[in-house]
Amino acid sequence: MLLGIEFVLALGAIALGIFLFVIGMRRQRATASIRVADPSDDSVISTNFFALGIIALLFFGGAFLIDVFS
Repeated sequence: MLLGIEFVLALGAIALGIFLFVIGMRRQRATASIRVADPSDDSVISTNFFALGIIALLFFGGAFLIDVFS
């Protein structure tokens, strides 16, 4: 039963990570002009947290899948 729960959590984490990746790829740029990104800008910081969340979910899901099948 524990393996079943772990398997469902792993698939859910991977699905959520892929979903967030697709949402992130579809986001529109804030401005049409090309400008140098200011590292202290809120959009840059939120994008970094968004990317870290995707990486964490995919890593978490992959690690759980490896645990289920090993």
